Amino acid sequence: MQDLNKIWSSCVETLEKNKIVDDKIILDSLFKPATLEEIEDNQVIITTELKWNIDAILEKQAEIESILSNSFSKPIKIKVLEVEEYKKSKQKRVPKIDSHLHPDMTFANFKCYWK
Repeated sequence: MQDLNKIWSSCVETLEKNKIVDDKIILDSLFKPATLEEIEDNQVIITTELKWNIDAILEKQAEIESILSNSFSKPIKIKVLEVEEYKKSKQKRVPKIDSHLHPDMTFANFKCYWK
């Protein structure tokens, strides 16, 4: 996770240095608080606390993808999610299983008759 934070910080610095995002307030309030959560295959997931920040970040999608592609040395696509949406997607969903097992038959009361 530490490496991902460094990569995102470097990306934000590049956005600022190359004047891709030239408004300091936008940079400090939208891009710096965002978090690079994970990379899977060629997709990077970036999270933000507020849902309305997503569109502002996606306005710079091509530039961010280019910067991250250079960092990872492979083509990268980004997906931007709200933090809560990301957490929900990561929660394990336990499937409901309709068990047809007899509740009285357990390992605790199992007796082997063929010994």
